[in-house]
Amino acid sequence: MIQTRQITRIIRQIVELAFIITAIASIAVWLATGQSAQGQDNTNKFSDTVLQHIHDLADQRAVDQLLPYLRDSNMQYRFETLLCLGSVQEKGIEDSIMQAMISNYDGIRIAGAFALGQSYDDSAAVCIRSLLEIEKKPLVRGMLYEALGKTGNLEDLIWLAEDALELQETEGQATGILRFALRGISSAEAHERMVAICAEGSSLAGLTAASYYLARYADIEWLKSNAVLVRQLFDNERNDLIRSQLIKAVIKAEQFEAWPLVENLLNNDIDYRIKVNILNSMAYLPWNKANKLVYKMAIGEHRALAAAAAERIQIHAVYTDLQTHLSAIDQAASWRSRAVLLAKGMDLVEGKKSLTKRMRKNVFDQYEKAGSPTEKAWILKAFGSDPTQYAFVEQEWLKSRYPVISTSAVETLVTMRSSRQY
Repeated sequence: MIQTRQITRIIRQIVELAFIITAIASIAVWLATGQSAQGQDNTNKFSDTVLQHIHDLADQRAVDQLLPYLRDSNMQYRFETLLCLGSVQEKGIEDSIMQAMISNYDGIRIAGAFALGQSYDDSAAVCIRSLLEIEKKPLVRGMLYEALGKTGNLEDLIWLAEDALELQETEGQATGILRFALRGISSAEAHERMVAICAEGSSLAGLTAASYYLARYADIEWLKSNAVLVRQLFDNERNDLIRSQLIKAVIKAEQFEAWPLVENLLNNDIDYRIKVNILNSMAYLPWNKANKLVYKMAIGEHRALAAAAAERIQIHAVYTDLQTHLSAIDQAASWRSRAVLLAKGMDLVEGKKSLTKRMRKNVFDQYEKAGSPTEKAWILKAFGSDPTQYAFVEQEWLKSRYPVISTSAVETLVTMRSSRQY
Protein backbone atom coordinates (compact mmCIF):
# COMPACT_ATOMS: atom_id res chain seq x y z
CA MET A 1 0.00 0.00 0.00
CA ILE A 2 2.82 2.40 0.90
CA GLN A 3 4.65 1.66 -2.35
CA THR A 4 1.43 2.22 -4.34
CA ARG A 5 0.86 5.59 -2.67
CA GLN A 6 4.47 6.63 -3.31
CA ILE A 7 4.15 5.66 -6.97
CA THR A 8 0.87 7.59 -7.23
CA ARG A 9 2.53 10.68 -5.72
CA ILE A 10 5.45 10.44 -8.14
CA ILE A 11 3.08 10.07 -11.12
CA ARG A 12 1.13 13.14 -10.01
CA GLN A 13 4.31 15.17 -9.65
CA ILE A 14 5.40 14.11 -13.13
CA VAL A 15 2.00 15.05 -14.58
CA GLU A 16 2.04 18.46 -12.88
CA LEU A 17 5.56 19.09 -14.15
CA ALA A 18 4.47 18.07 -17.66
CA PHE A 19 1.56 20.51 -17.51
CA ILE A 20 3.87 23.32 -16.39
CA ILE A 21 6.42 22.56 -19.10
CA THR A 22 3.67 22.41 -21.75
CA ALA A 23 2.21 25.71 -20.61
CA ILE A 24 5.61 27.44 -20.54
CA ALA A 25 6.47 26.02 -23.96
CA SER A 26 3.19 27.23 -25.45
CA ILE A 27 3.67 30.72 -24.06
CA ALA A 28 7.27 30.81 -25.24
CA VAL A 29 6.26 29.72 -28.73
CA TRP A 30 3.46 32.26 -28.74
CA LEU A 31 5.74 35.14 -27.75
CA ALA A 32 8.59 34.06 -30.01
CA THR A 33 6.26 33.63 -32.98
CA GLY A 34 4.58 36.96 -32.31
CA GLN A 35 7.93 38.76 -32.17
CA SER A 36 9.46 37.12 -35.23
CA ALA A 37 6.33 37.37 -37.38
CA GLN A 38 5.21 40.81 -36.33
CA GLY A 39 8.34 42.49 -35.03
CA GLN A 40 6.57 43.50 -31.81
CA ASP A 41 8.40 44.54 -28.67
CA ASN A 42 6.71 42.54 -25.88
CA THR A 43 8.62 44.18 -23.02
CA ASN A 44 5.82 46.75 -22.76
CA LYS A 45 2.85 45.97 -24.93
CA PHE A 46 1.20 49.32 -24.19
CA SER A 47 3.98 51.14 -25.98
CA ASP A 48 2.05 50.05 -29.09
CA THR A 49 -0.62 52.66 -29.87
CA VAL A 50 -2.87 50.07 -31.53
CA LEU A 51 -2.92 47.98 -28.37
CA GLN A 52 -3.67 51.11 -26.37
CA HIS A 53 -6.59 51.81 -28.69
CA ILE A 54 -7.92 48.23 -28.38
CA HIS A 55 -7.97 48.48 -24.59
CA ASP A 56 -9.53 51.95 -24.73
CA LEU A 57 -12.32 50.50 -26.87
CA ALA A 58 -12.78 47.71 -24.33
CA ASP A 59 -13.06 50.27 -21.52
CA GLN A 60 -15.75 52.01 -23.59
CA ARG A 61 -17.44 48.65 -24.33
CA ALA A 62 -17.30 49.59 -28.01
CA VAL A 63 -17.75 46.04 -29.29
CA ASP A 64 -18.57 47.03 -32.89
CA GLN A 65 -15.24 48.84 -33.13
CA LEU A 66 -13.35 45.92 -31.58
CA LEU A 67 -14.66 43.28 -33.97
CA PRO A 68 -12.53 44.34 -36.99
CA TYR A 69 -9.39 43.56 -34.96
CA LEU A 70 -10.48 39.91 -34.81
CA ARG A 71 -9.58 39.72 -38.51
CA ASP A 72 -6.24 41.51 -38.13
CA SER A 73 -3.22 39.66 -39.51
CA ASN A 74 -1.24 40.76 -36.45
CA MET A 75 -1.74 37.87 -34.02
CA GLN A 76 -0.97 40.00 -30.99
CA TYR A 77 -3.75 42.44 -31.86
CA ARG A 78 -6.15 39.56 -32.40
CA PHE A 79 -5.09 37.93 -29.12
CA GLU A 80 -5.58 41.12 -27.08
CA THR A 81 -8.94 41.77 -28.75
CA LEU A 82 -10.20 38.33 -27.77
CA LEU A 83 -9.13 38.89 -24.17
CA CYS A 84 -10.82 42.29 -24.18
CA LEU A 85 -14.04 40.82 -25.56
CA GLY A 86 -13.92 38.30 -22.74
CA SER A 87 -13.72 41.20 -20.32
CA VAL A 88 -16.62 43.01 -21.98
CA GLN A 89 -18.74 39.79 -21.91
CA GLU A 90 -20.73 40.64 -25.01
CA LYS A 91 -23.36 38.15 -26.17
CA GLY A 92 -24.19 37.23 -29.76
CA ILE A 93 -20.71 37.49 -31.27
CA GLU A 94 -19.84 33.78 -31.17
CA ASP A 95 -19.45 33.50 -34.96
CA SER A 96 -16.92 36.34 -35.06
CA ILE A 97 -14.93 34.80 -32.23
CA MET A 98 -14.92 31.39 -33.90
CA GLN A 99 -13.60 32.89 -37.12
CA ALA A 100 -10.83 34.63 -35.18
CA MET A 101 -9.87 31.28 -33.63
CA ILE A 102 -8.90 29.84 -37.02
CA SER A 103 -5.19 30.02 -36.29
CA ASN A 104 -2.20 27.75 -35.79
CA TYR A 105 -1.27 29.66 -32.63
CA ASP A 106 -2.48 27.96 -29.42
CA GLY A 107 -2.63 31.33 -27.68
CA ILE A 108 -5.24 32.63 -30.12
CA ARG A 109 -7.47 29.59 -29.65
CA ILE A 110 -7.08 29.72 -25.84
CA ALA A 111 -8.02 33.41 -25.80
CA GLY A 112 -10.97 32.65 -28.07
CA ALA A 113 -12.19 29.89 -25.75
CA PHE A 114 -11.92 32.33 -22.86
CA ALA A 115 -13.96 34.94 -24.76
CA LEU A 116 -16.68 32.42 -25.62
CA GLY A 117 -16.97 31.32 -22.01
CA GLN A 118 -17.06 34.85 -20.69
CA SER A 119 -20.16 35.59 -22.77
CA TYR A 120 -22.16 33.34 -20.40
CA ASP A 121 -24.47 32.91 -23.38
CA ASP A 122 -26.14 29.53 -23.85
CA SER A 123 -25.87 29.89 -27.62
CA ALA A 124 -22.07 29.84 -27.23
CA ALA A 125 -22.24 26.28 -25.91
CA VAL A 126 -23.12 24.98 -29.38
CA CYS A 127 -20.00 26.68 -30.79
CA ILE A 128 -17.85 25.28 -28.01
CA ARG A 129 -19.08 21.74 -28.57
CA SER A 130 -18.29 22.04 -32.29
CA LEU A 131 -14.81 23.39 -31.55
CA LEU A 132 -14.13 20.47 -29.22
CA GLU A 133 -14.80 18.08 -32.09
CA ILE A 134 -11.81 19.43 -34.02
CA GLU A 135 -9.41 20.77 -31.37
CA LYS A 136 -6.47 18.48 -30.55
CA LYS A 137 -4.31 20.45 -28.08
CA PRO A 138 -5.02 19.55 -24.41
CA LEU A 139 -4.44 23.12 -23.14
CA VAL A 140 -6.93 24.55 -25.62
CA ARG A 141 -9.42 21.77 -24.98
CA GLY A 142 -9.13 22.45 -21.27
CA MET A 143 -10.08 26.08 -21.76
CA LEU A 144 -12.99 25.00 -23.96
CA TYR A 145 -14.23 22.64 -21.24
CA GLU A 146 -14.18 25.50 -18.75
CA ALA A 147 -15.98 27.73 -21.26
CA LEU A 148 -18.65 25.05 -21.67
CA GLY A 149 -19.11 25.06 -17.91
CA LYS A 150 -19.88 28.80 -18.08
CA THR A 151 -22.40 28.54 -20.92
CA GLY A 152 -23.84 25.03 -21.18
CA ASN A 153 -26.95 23.33 -19.81
CA LEU A 154 -27.56 20.06 -17.95
CA GLU A 155 -27.27 18.06 -21.16
CA ASP A 156 -23.86 19.61 -21.82
CA LEU A 157 -22.76 18.79 -18.27
CA ILE A 158 -23.71 15.14 -18.64
CA TRP A 159 -21.85 15.03 -21.96
CA LEU A 160 -18.75 16.54 -20.34
CA ALA A 161 -18.85 14.20 -17.34
CA GLU A 162 -19.72 10.90 -19.01
CA ASP A 163 -16.27 9.98 -20.39
CA ALA A 164 -12.90 9.49 -18.74
CA LEU A 165 -10.45 11.81 -20.51
CA GLU A 166 -6.72 11.60 -20.95
CA LEU A 167 -4.75 12.78 -17.95
CA GLN A 168 -3.73 16.09 -19.51
CA GLU A 169 -7.37 17.00 -20.11
CA THR A 170 -8.74 16.13 -16.68
CA GLU A 171 -7.88 19.56 -15.26
CA GLY A 172 -10.09 21.25 -17.85
CA GLN A 173 -12.82 18.66 -17.34
CA ALA A 174 -12.83 19.18 -13.56
CA THR A 175 -12.81 22.95 -13.92
CA GLY A 176 -15.66 22.81 -16.43
CA ILE A 177 -17.79 20.64 -14.13
CA LEU A 178 -17.07 23.02 -11.24
CA ARG A 179 -18.14 25.96 -13.43
CA PHE A 180 -21.46 24.22 -14.04
CA ALA A 181 -21.90 23.74 -10.29
CA LEU A 182 -21.19 27.41 -9.61
CA ARG A 183 -24.18 28.13 -11.88
CA GLY A 184 -26.38 25.69 -9.94
CA ILE A 185 -26.12 22.82 -12.46
CA SER A 186 -24.97 19.42 -11.19
CA SER A 187 -25.76 15.75 -11.68
CA ALA A 188 -24.91 12.28 -10.43
CA GLU A 189 -22.70 11.84 -13.51
CA ALA A 190 -20.73 14.93 -12.47
CA HIS A 191 -20.35 13.63 -8.91
CA GLU A 192 -19.04 10.31 -10.20
CA ARG A 193 -16.60 11.94 -12.59
CA MET A 194 -15.15 14.18 -9.86
CA VAL A 195 -14.65 11.14 -7.63
CA ALA A 196 -12.89 9.38 -10.49
CA ILE A 197 -10.61 12.38 -11.09
CA CYS A 198 -9.66 12.47 -7.40
CA ALA A 199 -9.00 8.73 -7.40
CA GLU A 200 -7.13 8.46 -10.69
CA GLY A 201 -5.19 11.72 -10.60
CA SER A 202 -4.90 15.06 -12.35
CA SER A 203 -2.86 18.23 -11.96
CA LEU A 204 -3.00 20.00 -8.60
CA ALA A 205 -5.46 22.48 -10.11
CA GLY A 206 -7.64 19.62 -11.38
CA LEU A 207 -7.61 17.83 -8.04
CA THR A 208 -8.39 21.08 -6.24
CA ALA A 209 -11.41 21.71 -8.47
CA ALA A 210 -12.65 18.11 -8.08
CA SER A 211 -12.25 18.01 -4.29
CA TYR A 212 -13.79 21.47 -3.88
CA TYR A 213 -16.76 20.33 -5.96
CA LEU A 214 -17.29 17.23 -3.81
CA ALA A 215 -17.04 19.31 -0.63
CA ARG A 216 -19.41 22.07 -1.73
CA TYR A 217 -21.70 20.89 -4.50
CA ALA A 218 -22.13 17.11 -4.42
CA ASP A 219 -25.67 16.19 -3.39
CA ILE A 220 -25.69 15.14 0.25
CA GLU A 221 -27.86 12.08 -0.36
CA TRP A 222 -25.48 10.98 -3.10
CA LEU A 223 -22.56 11.42 -0.69
CA LYS A 224 -24.33 9.33 1.95
CA SER A 225 -24.90 6.51 -0.52
CA ASN A 226 -21.22 6.64 -1.53
CA ALA A 227 -19.73 7.22 1.93
CA VAL A 228 -17.22 4.36 1.71
CA LEU A 229 -15.85 5.62 -1.60
CA VAL A 230 -15.55 9.19 -0.30
CA ARG A 231 -13.73 7.99 2.83
CA GLN A 232 -11.28 6.04 0.65
CA LEU A 233 -10.47 9.20 -1.31
CA PHE A 234 -9.62 11.02 1.91
CA ASP A 235 -7.60 8.13 3.37
CA ASN A 236 -5.53 7.72 0.19
CA GLU A 237 -4.88 11.42 -0.46
CA ARG A 238 -1.63 12.92 0.80
CA ASN A 239 -1.89 16.54 -0.36
CA ASP A 240 -3.15 18.61 2.58
CA LEU A 241 -4.97 21.12 0.39
CA ILE A 242 -6.99 18.34 -1.26
CA ARG A 243 -7.53 16.59 2.08
CA SER A 244 -8.86 19.82 3.56
CA GLN A 245 -11.66 19.76 0.98
CA LEU A 246 -12.31 16.02 1.02
CA ILE A 247 -12.82 16.01 4.80
CA LYS A 248 -15.91 18.16 4.27
CA ALA A 249 -17.30 15.59 1.84
CA VAL A 250 -16.52 12.80 4.33
CA ILE A 251 -18.36 14.61 7.13
CA LYS A 252 -21.39 15.27 4.94
CA ALA A 253 -21.41 11.63 3.87
CA GLU A 254 -20.98 10.05 7.32
CA GLN A 255 -22.25 12.85 9.60
CA PHE A 256 -22.23 11.71 13.29
CA GLU A 257 -20.46 8.49 12.28
CA ALA A 258 -17.48 10.58 11.15
CA TRP A 259 -16.82 11.75 14.71
CA PRO A 260 -14.12 9.16 15.62
CA LEU A 261 -12.11 10.19 12.54
CA VAL A 262 -12.71 13.88 13.19
CA GLU A 263 -11.76 13.61 16.87
CA ASN A 264 -8.50 11.92 15.93
CA LEU A 265 -7.70 14.62 13.35
CA LEU A 266 -8.48 17.48 15.74
CA ASN A 267 -6.25 15.96 18.42
CA ASN A 268 -3.29 15.55 16.06
CA ASP A 269 -0.80 18.01 14.62
CA ILE A 270 -2.11 18.25 11.06
CA ASP A 271 -2.48 21.04 8.52
CA TYR A 272 -4.68 23.75 10.01
CA ARG A 273 -6.79 23.95 6.82
CA ILE A 274 -8.11 20.46 7.50
CA LYS A 275 -9.12 21.51 11.01
CA VAL A 276 -10.72 24.73 9.76
CA ASN A 277 -12.89 22.81 7.31
CA ILE A 278 -13.84 20.35 10.03
CA LEU A 279 -14.97 23.33 12.09
CA ASN A 280 -16.87 24.71 9.12
CA SER A 281 -18.72 21.37 8.90
CA MET A 282 -19.72 21.35 12.57
CA ALA A 283 -23.44 21.36 11.72
CA TYR A 284 -23.10 17.68 10.74
CA LEU A 285 -21.22 16.65 13.90
CA PRO A 286 -22.31 16.07 17.54
CA TRP A 287 -21.70 19.37 19.34
CA ASN A 288 -21.90 17.74 22.78
CA LYS A 289 -18.83 15.67 21.85
CA ALA A 290 -16.97 18.32 19.88
CA ASN A 291 -17.45 21.35 22.14
CA LYS A 292 -14.42 20.92 24.41
CA LEU A 293 -12.05 20.48 21.47
CA VAL A 294 -13.54 23.50 19.70
CA TYR A 295 -13.09 25.68 22.81
CA LYS A 296 -9.50 24.44 23.11
CA MET A 297 -8.80 25.64 19.56
CA ALA A 298 -10.59 28.95 20.18
CA ILE A 299 -8.12 29.89 22.93
CA GLY A 300 -5.06 28.70 21.04
CA GLU A 301 -2.19 30.63 19.49
CA HIS A 302 -3.03 29.84 15.85
CA ARG A 303 -5.07 32.89 14.85
CA ALA A 304 -6.85 31.45 11.82
CA LEU A 305 -7.81 28.31 13.70
CA ALA A 306 -8.88 30.27 16.79
CA ALA A 307 -11.07 32.56 14.68
CA ALA A 308 -12.72 29.62 12.92
CA ALA A 309 -13.35 27.87 16.25
CA ALA A 310 -14.82 31.02 17.81
CA GLU A 311 -17.17 31.43 14.85
CA ARG A 312 -18.43 27.85 15.32
CA ILE A 313 -18.95 28.53 19.02
CA GLN A 314 -20.95 31.61 18.08
CA ILE A 315 -23.29 29.37 16.09
CA HIS A 316 -23.44 26.15 18.11
CA ALA A 317 -22.72 26.92 21.81
CA VAL A 318 -25.59 26.44 24.28
CA TYR A 319 -26.21 27.50 27.85
CA THR A 320 -24.68 24.32 29.29
CA ASP A 321 -21.36 25.47 27.76
CA LEU A 322 -21.39 28.68 29.82
CA GLN A 323 -18.74 27.74 32.39
CA THR A 324 -16.32 26.61 29.69
CA HIS A 325 -17.25 29.69 27.68
CA LEU A 326 -16.44 32.16 30.46
CA SER A 327 -13.11 30.45 31.07
CA ALA A 328 -12.29 30.59 27.35
CA ILE A 329 -12.86 34.35 27.26
CA ASP A 330 -10.19 34.82 29.93
CA GLN A 331 -7.74 32.45 28.26
CA ALA A 332 -8.14 33.42 24.60
CA ALA A 333 -4.79 34.30 23.02
CA SER A 334 -6.36 36.06 20.02
CA TRP A 335 -8.30 39.29 20.52
CA ARG A 336 -10.52 38.47 17.56
CA SER A 337 -11.48 35.13 19.08
CA ARG A 338 -12.08 36.83 22.43
CA ALA A 339 -14.34 39.44 20.84
CA VAL A 340 -16.50 36.76 19.21
CA LEU A 341 -16.67 34.83 22.50
CA LEU A 342 -17.75 37.98 24.33
CA ALA A 343 -20.61 38.50 21.90
CA LYS A 344 -21.74 34.89 22.25
CA GLY A 345 -21.40 35.17 26.02
CA MET A 346 -23.90 38.03 26.05
CA ASP A 347 -26.29 35.86 24.03
CA LEU A 348 -25.91 32.90 26.39
CA VAL A 349 -26.76 34.90 29.54
CA GLU A 350 -29.67 36.80 27.98
CA GLY A 351 -32.56 36.99 30.46
CA LYS A 352 -30.39 36.18 33.49
CA LYS A 353 -29.80 39.45 35.31
CA SER A 354 -26.84 38.66 37.54
CA LEU A 355 -24.96 36.80 34.78
CA THR A 356 -25.76 39.55 32.28
CA LYS A 357 -24.36 42.16 34.67
CA ARG A 358 -21.17 40.14 35.11
CA MET A 359 -20.84 39.57 31.38
CA ARG A 360 -21.50 43.23 30.58
CA LYS A 361 -18.72 44.29 32.97
CA ASN A 362 -16.37 41.86 31.24
CA VAL A 363 -17.20 43.41 27.85
CA PHE A 364 -16.57 46.94 29.20
CA ASP A 365 -13.27 45.85 30.74
CA GLN A 366 -12.09 44.27 27.50
CA TYR A 367 -13.22 47.32 25.54
CA GLU A 368 -11.14 49.63 27.71
CA LYS A 369 -8.09 47.35 27.48
CA ALA A 370 -8.34 46.92 23.72
CA GLY A 371 -5.05 47.63 21.98
CA SER A 372 -6.36 48.96 18.67
CA PRO A 373 -9.42 50.62 17.11
CA THR A 374 -10.15 47.41 15.18
CA GLU A 375 -10.20 45.37 18.37
CA LYS A 376 -12.54 47.91 19.97
CA ALA A 377 -14.81 47.71 16.93
CA TRP A 378 -15.08 43.95 17.25
CA ILE A 379 -15.75 44.05 21.00
CA LEU A 380 -18.41 46.73 20.57
CA LYS A 381 -20.52 44.25 18.61
CA ALA A 382 -20.92 42.21 21.80
CA PHE A 383 -23.53 44.74 22.93
CA GLY A 384 -25.79 43.83 20.01
CA SER A 385 -28.00 41.66 22.25
CA ASP A 386 -28.01 44.19 25.12
CA PRO A 387 -30.18 47.20 24.20
CA THR A 388 -29.65 48.70 27.67
CA GLN A 389 -26.28 49.91 26.34
CA TYR A 390 -27.82 51.76 23.39
CA ALA A 391 -26.77 55.17 24.69
CA PHE A 392 -23.16 54.05 25.20
CA VAL A 393 -22.88 52.58 21.71
CA GLU A 394 -24.52 55.68 20.22
CA GLN A 395 -22.02 57.87 22.05
CA GLU A 396 -19.12 55.79 20.66
CA TRP A 397 -20.55 56.29 17.18
CA LEU A 398 -20.79 60.06 17.57
CA LYS A 399 -17.46 60.70 19.27
CA SER A 400 -15.12 58.18 17.66
CA ARG A 401 -12.58 59.52 15.19
CA TYR A 402 -11.93 56.02 13.85
CA PRO A 403 -14.20 54.92 10.96
CA VAL A 404 -13.89 51.26 11.94
CA ILE A 405 -15.39 52.01 15.39
CA SER A 406 -18.14 54.29 14.11
CA THR A 407 -19.12 51.73 11.47
CA SER A 408 -19.21 48.94 14.05
CA ALA A 409 -21.29 51.15 16.35
CA VAL A 410 -23.89 51.78 13.64
CA GLU A 411 -24.10 48.05 12.88
CA THR A 412 -24.52 47.31 16.59
CA LEU A 413 -27.27 49.91 16.95
CA VAL A 414 -29.15 48.30 14.07
CA THR A 415 -28.77 44.88 15.75
CA MET A 416 -30.03 46.32 19.03
CA ARG A 417 -33.14 47.72 17.35
CA SER A 418 -34.04 44.24 16.11
CA SER A 419 -33.66 42.74 19.61
CA ARG A 420 -36.75 41.51 21.46
CA GLN A 421 -35.68 43.57 24.46
CA TYR A 422 -35.42 46.88 22.61
